[in-house]
Amino acid sequence: MNTGSLTAAELACAEVISYSGKNLERELQRESRQYHRQQDRAMRREEELG
Repeated sequence: MNTGSLTAAELACAEVISYSGKNLERELQRESRQYHRQQDRAMRREEELG
């Protein structure tokens, strides 16, 4: 077995995992912002109607 190739494969795998984690974090932040925006809109609507 060529340990050089194995190390490259492990590094590639770690890079993909890192990228996926950062991507997931961005996606969760985006969903959170959308949720809070919707809550703010709903509150403003209630205030306008009330």
